[in-house]
Amino acid sequence: MQKFSLGIFLPHSGQFMNFTEYSSKFILKTLTLNSMVCVVHFLDLLLDKPNTFKILRVLLENLEQELTKYAIKKYSGIKHIDAALSVLISLNMVDKVEYNGITKYRANIDDAKVKAFKRFFSEIGYIK
Repeated sequence: MQKFSLGIFLPHSGQFMNFTEYSSKFILKTLTLNSMVCVVHFLDLLLDKPNTFKILRVLLENLEQELTKYAIKKYSGIKHIDAALSVLISLNMVDKVEYNGITKYRANIDDAKVKAFKRFFSEIGYIK
């Protein structure tokens, strides 16, 4: 039986806290499989779904507006975005907002990870 949970690992105390108790940059995923626990850094979660970078780029290029899934697909050229978008949302890098029954998404520019990626993407010319 597999058990997945998102949370944070606090290196100084060696404690694992669930995601709702977020208070650190060290977002990790735990995987328990046959009593074996593996801890994964948030970057590994993003690299596991390479489309997360394309989606984040589209959202960072459109900070002035929230985008629907259709718009994200159109601007990114990705046909299937649900899994990658879910990773970004679970890491608090993307906000999901709803207006009159329409779900839209935006980059969480207050998140330190998003700020770092925005700076990095700009420096390498991935975004303007």
